[in-house]
Amino acid sequence: MSGSKRLQAGDTIVEVMIAIVVISTVLAGAFLVSRTSLKNVRDSEEHSQALKLAQGQVELLRQAAGRVPNGSSFPASFCLNGSGTVQTGAACTTGLYTLSVKSFSAVANTYQVTAKWASISGGTGQVQIAYRVVFATP
Repeated sequence: MSGSKRLQAGDTIVEVMIAIVVISTVLAGAFLVSRTSLKNVRDSEEHSQALKLAQGQVELLRQAAGRVPNGSSFPASFCLNGSGTVQTGAACTTGLYTLSVKSFSAVANTYQVTAKWASISGGTGQVQIAYRVVFATP
């Protein structure tokens, strides 16, 4: 066999390196898509939770308004605790969220409920709901 060439069985190092690069690229792309999707889901969960908390403040505001004859008992900026008691001050903190209720239009008895939080996407997330209050008649 002195003059014959040996047949090579198997892959060369170049083929193995190309396969590793292709597999790494596919895995990196899958990781980025997965991470972005998870971030979007978490952002949506935060927004949904803030909306629930703001709606809770609107419901407490509606109940509190039914107990008072006019809006003069509400301060310009406040929030309501779980029992519907008015807490004066700029805002209340509930977990990651800061809630506030402000008089939006005294003439129309409209209040603006705001929920803010530090968003997972960076920056501050915010949900606002405007609600027109019908006060109890004396």
